[in-house]
Amino acid sequence: MIRIPTKQQQFEAKNEPVFNPYIGFTSYQRFRPDPLFADVIVRPENNKTETEETECYPVSEKAVRSGNSGGFYPDTAVAYIRLPWKDFEPLRGEYRYALIGEILQKAKENRQTVMLRLMPHSTRKSDDVPDWLKTMIPCPERPDGMRVKESPEDPAYLQYFGEAIKALAQRFDADPTLAVMDISLTGAWGEGHKCDTYPEEALKNLVDVYTHSFKNTCLIGQAAAPWLCEYASKTRPCGWRGDGVGEPYHMTVKYPKVAAAVPDLWKTAPVSFESFWWLGEWLRQG
Repeated sequence: MIRIPTKQQQFEAKNEPVFNPYIGFTSYQRFRPDPLFADVIVRPENNKTETEETECYPVSEKAVRSGNSGGFYPDTAVAYIRLPWKDFEPLRGEYRYALIGEILQKAKENRQTVMLRLMPHSTRKSDDVPDWLKTMIPCPERPDGMRVKESPEDPAYLQYFGEAIKALAQRFDADPTLAVMDISLTGAWGEGHKCDTYPEEALKNLVDVYTHSFKNTCLIGQAAAPWLCEYASKTRPCGWRGDGVGEPYHMTVKYPKVAAAVPDLWKTAPVSFESFWWLGEWLRQG
């Protein structure tokens, strides 16, 4: 019999709270000392507010930066940043690594890590897919201000987007400041709109790019496709993200179904949410 010696360690009880950087809030499209955005746009057709000027990093200069006047807001050790594919790969195969490096450096300077999403496109015409992609496959236009969410129907779109993700991982996966990476899919912001209309193999291939390329960075998938989160988790831990908290249907119908579909993913990887609007807007809408 071989006896393996054990090491004992004594801990002292302390009364002060223990800080966990992955429980709480993230700053959105900004870093710790930056002013909060407050560009409220009320859509007349449904009396709901939008913040379209802050959907992509870097945030437009049009965005009003007066949100701090609203009162207290929590500190955070995580900066949530999402930027369009076209800004990272303006020409095919030519990547703006300096843009990602700038984001990570700003986070370091402000004692934050980064949760990043490279989006295929948003809803705005100015944040569409890269121009070079439009010369290769049909790409639907997106009028400014419209909630048009369709991505290019050609599965090659997922392949080309995956190449950008792989390039980003090869350069930055080893940087500990890049703590979490969203798995972008189809639709505006990469949140998975109509992803069930794409070939299953093409979607799995894109997820494989993330799971095989990011060895050190945590991954979170999209609530729109929990089966892909489950698929990713077979290769490495993968959490999930919901966009967003506060809207009644999502809170009472959608997210309980997601949580039931992938009940154990939270044990090994983060679960993250976007806030629909903000607390004052929840009050305004009753």
